[in-house]
Amino acid sequence: MHYLHDSSVSITASSVEVRCLVDDVAAGYEHEHAGVELILNLGNMLGSVVWRNSAGEAQMATIEANHCCLIPAGVRHFINGLRTYGLVSLLVRSVEQPTS
Repeated sequence: MHYLHDSSVSITASSVEVRCLVDDVAAGYEHEHAGVELILNLGNMLGSVVWRNSAGEAQMATIEANHCCLIPAGVRHFINGLRTYGLVSLLVRSVEQPTS
């Protein structure tokens, strides 16, 4: 899996975990991951991701049907209202930048 970092450099995700969040009880509670999380809403439900900013204040982003949300590593967050089939989480555990 390759990600374009800028116009001249690509990085490779060497470890990606794919999770269906419908059975993940922990997704509804505040948690964090060591790697980047990409949440894909492939269903038709509306929900949100709630996270804390550097001051500890709750922030919210709506995830509509066919939208996605990228959560940086180490950001405490929880999923609200999206406990349905069609919601997929990709946890990127490690990336490699090719040497030239």
